[in-house]
Amino acid sequence: MVGSRDYTYYKEHAQDVKLEDITSSKRNKNIIQKLRDGNSDFKDSLYILDQPMEDDDCEFIVQRSDDLGWLGYFVGENKRLGGLFIKCYLPPGTSFIEGICRNRSIQSLNIECDIGDYLSLGSLVGNNIFLDSLEVGYIGNAHDFSVALGQRSHLKYLHFEYMDLSEDLSDEEVSGIAQALLAQPQLEDVRLESIGLDGNGWATLATAFMGWGRNSKLKKLD
Repeated sequence: MVGSRDYTYYKEHAQDVKLEDITSSKRNKNIIQKLRDGNSDFKDSLYILDQPMEDDDCEFIVQRSDDLGWLGYFVGENKRLGGLFIKCYLPPGTSFIEGICRNRSIQSLNIECDIGDYLSLGSLVGNNIFLDSLEVGYIGNAHDFSVALGQRSHLKYLHFEYMDLSEDLSDEEVSGIAQALLAQPQLEDVRLESIGLDGNGWATLATAFMGWGRNSKLKKLD
């Protein structure tokens, strides 16, 4: 599961790398081939998973012999991919997240695992004008996630789903996320489904929403 080379290396070798050497299966090879060729045939999203969900051709099932650095590079360079769903183990040191955060076409991003490199995520949030939907089911580093979320963006939909933040995050960390939300008054739909915040946590988030004032575009809050 190699994947810690720099961007220059990937760019110089992108057309020469043998895809069978960096993937564990024919399906995974075909997915990277489509990404490299600029093919958008991924239905609604590309799914990067530890385990199959629907055994679909859009599911890249990560195995030990898959090079996640190359996968991240080709996702980042693709100009037609609209959606990305991530739920897999990402070993420390991989440049996978740094790679995908160079993408400027993704409209919807769903994160259901610890991506590790949350600071690089800020590049995708802040620089991809097409990214309007972010769904988060896991936060591994609350401080770095807050920094990423604090980038001014074009997000319209922000969904925190099936998380128990009161057990995992301190009051200070919840406050950091709330502070980051102040940079997102353009949000139209915010969902906090199944989040186990205590009274102080909810009060902190409520203060953030009130801080948007007349700039608020909020239409739905669950």
